[in-house]
Amino acid sequence: MLALGMNGVVQDIWQWSELTGFGDLPSPRDFAAASSIGNRKIVMYGGWDGKKWLSDVYVLDTISLEWTELSVSGTLPQPRCGHTATMVEK
Repeated sequence: MLALGMNGVVQDIWQWSELTGFGDLPSPRDFAAASSIGNRKIVMYGGWDGKKWLSDVYVLDTISLEWTELSVSGTLPQPRCGHTATMVEK
């Protein structure tokens, strides 16, 4: 997991940093969709693991870096990759 953030208070220097997450880590994948929920969470859905399309859902807490796999019920969408996601506030 990589993050882009400010380095230092005085200078506008942006720098990539490698972060280490924990918890229910998602499998490596390409083409997943992700969208922020408020200021602290990112939800990720689907993607491609190199063999099949995925339909799992994970949430990342951006403060603690803890991943949680969500147990989703109801009529699930078909597995997919290369899609987009947008959070719409009520």
